[in-house]
Amino acid sequence: MSESLGYTKAESKYIKGWSYLRSKNAAYLIAENNGKPSGRLFTWVAGGKGYFALLDGEGAEKLIYQMEAFQREQGSAGIIGPIAPDGSGWFMGQRLPGDKGALRGEFTSLPDVGQCAALSSMRYAPLNEFAAFEVKIPAANPYKKAADRFAQRLNLRVENVRRGLFSSNITDAVWQTSGEHKMIMTRLTEKLLPTVSTRHSFVVFDEKRNYTGYALTLGSRIATIYTVDNAFRHVSALLLVSAICDSFITSGTETAELSVINRQNTASMNLCQGLGGQEKAGYMVYNKNLT
Repeated sequence: MSESLGYTKAESKYIKGWSYLRSKNAAYLIAENNGKPSGRLFTWVAGGKGYFALLDGEGAEKLIYQMEAFQREQGSAGIIGPIAPDGSGWFMGQRLPGDKGALRGEFTSLPDVGQCAALSSMRYAPLNEFAAFEVKIPAANPYKKAADRFAQRLNLRVENVRRGLFSSNITDAVWQTSGEHKMIMTRLTEKLLPTVSTRHSFVVFDEKRNYTGYALTLGSRIATIYTVDNAFRHVSALLLVSAICDSFITSGTETAELSVINRQNTASMNLCQGLGGQEKAGYMVYNKNLT
């Protein structure tokens, strides 16, 4: 059903990986039209709270109604979503209506066809809003000169992401930089690796091979630019942006997407705007109390 709704094969394969959550604490709901599947919703319970994802296609209100009945049976205090069941942050938020018609970035929710109106009518309140930006790739890299100067001065290096069977610099980078969440974040990164565009994804590290940041790109969607909060943070971001810019220029890419950015993350919002990003779409996570 994922592909018929408009998800790519890579996205469909990733979504199927959620099937391990199918148990008495999870439900996969289907809406039908003339006996054929036309809409769906995936919902589950964790820690006494209800969550949902994949509110796609037709019949949103009926699907939400059935979800609430299921969650009440489970004793859930409330429902939050859309949030990916694996905690990855992919497919985060329901795409808001009224976007500028730009293409949907990989691993983001489908364009709105009434889901947001259905959630609002059933008294779901906005919880967190995310934004997607579109960036025009310049003919020449405006960041290269400064990036090369700082890299030489601070002994920092940038290299393309590798996803070899026995050696992966991106999983090493995620492991080193994720603190107490390193086990979860590394596993999530390993799941995503088959869809990562290694040509446009990079890691940055110092002379002792201590990683200070990384950037993950899916197609022409820059999905993650992460830097360690230390003295190299801004320089690491500059090096990553410069490397991505060079790779897009070389490949002939004219437009890239930066998404999805939590509006409360001021640093990331400023970065997107500083790169000349034009906001093209919004994504909302909703919440409803059931008690």
